[in-house]
Amino acid sequence: MSKEREHKLIYLLVNKRDFVTAKQLADEIHSSDKTIYRIVSKINSRYGEQPLIISERGRGYKLDYQRYLDSDQPGADMESLSIVSPVERRNKIMKRLLLVAPRRVRTNELFEEYFLSASSQIADEKIIAEILQRYNLTLVKKNGYLNIVGSELNIRDAIQGLINDTGIVDLNQILNDDNFPRKYDVRFVFEQIRYIETHIESHIESHIPYPYNLNLFSHMYILLDRARNTKMPVSKVNDDVLDKYLKDSSLDSRLLEVSQQVIKNTEAYISAKLPKIEGYYLYQYLVSSRIDGFVPNTVGDHSKVQLVTDDLIATVESLTDKNFHNSDLVSRLSEHIRPMLNRLDNHININNNLLDQIKIEYHAVFEAVKTAINQLAD
Repeated sequence: MSKEREHKLIYLLVNKRDFVTAKQLADEIHSSDKTIYRIVSKINSRYGEQPLIISERGRGYKLDYQRYLDSDQPGADMESLSIVSPVERRNKIMKRLLLVAPRRVRTNELFEEYFLSASSQIADEKIIAEILQRYNLTLVKKNGYLNIVGSELNIRDAIQGLINDTGIVDLNQILNDDNFPRKYDVRFVFEQIRYIETHIESHIESHIPYPYNLNLFSHMYILLDRARNTKMPVSKVNDDVLDKYLKDSSLDSRLLEVSQQVIKNTEAYISAKLPKIEGYYLYQYLVSSRIDGFVPNTVGDHSKVQLVTDDLIATVESLTDKNFHNSDLVSRLSEHIRPMLNRLDNHININNNLLDQIKIEYHAVFEAVKTAINQLAD
């Protein structure tokens, strides 16, 4: 109990910018003021003449954060304390709930490692609920448990939003990223992406560039997580929806075939059956990605792609007074517009971690394109 109180006290001070009174700390960890004095004295005794916890009469206590980070005191024994920002903490909790949704998790189990006060925990729950609302998901609290309720696709969208905002700009970075801890799953998904790239259109040697490859990787990695953590039975509703999709004459048979084969490979990998509609979900991600050297053989969208491409170039030209209209740019831009329109149809979002760099290096053109896109959207 003594070690736990020390950890809790330090964690509370880590997350406070200013001084905290002994009474406030005592209320947070359910102890007395005298106990706080003893804990502070015990911790500071390990740090020699320079205390880890600074005290000022009338103001209370404050952690010397830099000294804490730099400390190599052998007796400190604070390595087990999880130091994360409030945003990171909430994201970890939310991700854990999403991966097992709609199953319930004990509230104490979710928050115990962070040593939060009751008020901080309630605040976290409120913020998590607000974030989930953006994905049309609901956080349910009942009888000491928390769980997330909503559609499977919305749950996966929320997970994707959490794990894609990690600064990754090269798929190989995932090998060292904590968001993808099971490296055997990482290797399996890598293999499936290579399979897709080399088997489309009679084994064309191609690749899926960033950020589409990261989006596809995340979708498949999340599928493995969800399949392991939840039961995914095929419902009659899904069967009916799938039948309707498969009768759609605009589908590209090559992409659909390779999508269904990847799902079969995944079933063999996890030794479990997946809902048949997973093949179509994967198809949506493929048709919404740019695959170099490959144009999906879909019906009815060519004129829209050409219209949006021409209008976008013309609008940017008028805004910048520069000439961009050449056959090479039209061809390349249409390769981006086509999957963009498919993503809009399929409600798929991608996160581009190069966006800030693009804004800085190509500010004028970026602003012109942004204005043009807003006009096209209207």
